[in-house]
Amino acid sequence: MKKNRIVLCCLSLVMVLFMNACREDPVELSDEANILSFKITRALNPSLSKDYEGIIDNPNFFISVALDDDYALNQLIPSLEVSPGAVVSPESGTPVDFTKTVTYTVTAASGVRQVYTVNLSTPGGVPSITGILIDNIPCIYDGSSDAYFFSVKDENQGSIRILCQGQNIAAVSTGDFTTANNSTVILPGLKPGNTLEIKPSSKSGKKGEAVKLVVSSLPLVHIEVSGTIVNKPKIDCNISLIDPWGLTNDSLRYFPPHFAGIELRGGLAQSFPKKSYSFEFRSSGTMEVDSGTKLLGLRDDGDWILDAMYIDHARMRNRLSTDLWIDMNKVPYLSKEPRAINGTRGYFVEVFLNNSYLGLYCLTERIDRKQLQLSKKEGFSYKASHWSSSTEFVNGNAAIDNNSDDWDGWELEYQAETAATSIPQVKWQPLRDFIRYTALSTDNDFIMNIGTKTEISNLVDYLLFMNAVGADDNTGKNTFFSFHSNSRNKFFITPWDLDASWGRKWEGSKIDLRNDEFIGVTGIPGTDSRYCRPNAYFIRMMNLNPGGFRNQLKTRWQQLRQNELSMPQLTARVETYRRQFSTSGAFERERKKWPAYITDINTETQFMLSWIQNRMNQVDAYLNGL
Repeated sequence: MKKNRIVLCCLSLVMVLFMNACREDPVELSDEANILSFKITRALNPSLSKDYEGIIDNPNFFISVALDDDYALNQLIPSLEVSPGAVVSPESGTPVDFTKTVTYTVTAASGVRQVYTVNLSTPGGVPSITGILIDNIPCIYDGSSDAYFFSVKDENQGSIRILCQGQNIAAVSTGDFTTANNSTVILPGLKPGNTLEIKPSSKSGKKGEAVKLVVSSLPLVHIEVSGTIVNKPKIDCNISLIDPWGLTNDSLRYFPPHFAGIELRGGLAQSFPKKSYSFEFRSSGTMEVDSGTKLLGLRDDGDWILDAMYIDHARMRNRLSTDLWIDMNKVPYLSKEPRAINGTRGYFVEVFLNNSYLGLYCLTERIDRKQLQLSKKEGFSYKASHWSSSTEFVNGNAAIDNNSDDWDGWELEYQAETAATSIPQVKWQPLRDFIRYTALSTDNDFIMNIGTKTEISNLVDYLLFMNAVGADDNTGKNTFFSFHSNSRNKFFITPWDLDASWGRKWEGSKIDLRNDEFIGVTGIPGTDSRYCRPNAYFIRMMNLNPGGFRNQLKTRWQQLRQNELSMPQLTARVETYRRQFSTSGAFERERKKWPAYITDINTETQFMLSWIQNRMNQVDAYLNGL
């Protein structure tokens, strides 16, 4: 018996040792993807009189080789050494045509990639520029204008490092200023709105053709895609960003190409020649990332929108209105969810698709559960996408189908986890019950209980906001109705798609509001009126006046007129964006690219301010007369 115990103990010891060996941490694969040496030798190139070794500039991933004679460059064979475990393409020893731009892609053992550009120069070679890097940031080439684009924060840039890629480039010049290629200098004229001519010269003094460098002050987005972008599904692409403010991921001025999926966005907007897009960053395949892509200092998330703003003559109305709204109104549960934002933030950018300029866009966050910080388990959010008896709150009689994410003009934006797993599943009932209550409850029931079903202060702000900016396309559609959780299940409103505002309608024409027009309330629901349809829910609130609703409107209006809705503050908002568009040169580029629905920026902003001053006076008079 004792002998058996010894044998069992020995076997146990062997098993423990074996299992411990199996538990050893896996070897981490290296991220190193560098070219360590680059040579063009006589052994592989008998026509050469000597061996040549390239100078490797790793910060810029650039290799320069200066040849002493005018050798033929179309069949040279380099030899390369790369980081241990990495591979390079083209491989070392492969004949290469150096009369064209040559790049080498190094892939680390971990899969990380790095692209190097090689510049060969000969005494008699003509210099040519095929790329420009400023402070290690590659400028974006636009084939339609044959120009490179870069963005700077303002005109006081200080020293920058300029590297022109191509062949036979020893020095570069702009105007009367000349500097060695790949040098740190204060480059004259590098300020927003300028276009510089950069001319290369060789070591022997030969001049090459100048290239244009367009300087903006807006962030620049480049989309690289091999297929056609369609409505659905998203197709693979790579997206990079030049951020002049260094806000991306808290410190980056350059966000290198990241894998993503992209699709067209919008309903009617898809028929316009200038398209809007939505995209999501992905780790691989269709797996979306949810962090590490904090663009322009906005939220750290994988989902983004590029709003084309095509129908807006000023290209700022949606952003301007949304900025105003999120300053006016916070989510009603802000103390519980301090990161929640009742709308989207965004910045104007210039966009390029496959090295072709697309124009002025607004890069924005999305309105979703994360933005509103709704409870994952209990929150709901619905988006009104088109006019119907339900989005106008006339009734909620349309049959619901819990197998569908669409119902009578609404789209399901977020469904509570507990509701999705319940039997039967709960999808549309909360919204349908709310609409039917607003439409069908008795007057006494409505007066006594509507405050338990909707966030009254949010509704007050929303009606005042719509009327201030003239958002007559947002009285039913173009809204989100959401609630946070079962403990806070009162609906609140979030607006979106606010191009129809500040004096223009959804199709771009001017709108002149009557003195007695209170958007969302005057008119008859369910019929075509002079403006977009009013909302039966809003009308009932005004008519029945629960909790002194009309007086709440008047009191809140007086507060807002001293702050967010004062003319000095409204004027400052418009002027901020007008100045951005003008000084960056982006608005004029947009006018040239898309001339159909656009006006001179100074003329249009003057119209907007004149219109909103008149509208403030109208709303003052209307509310004072309640």
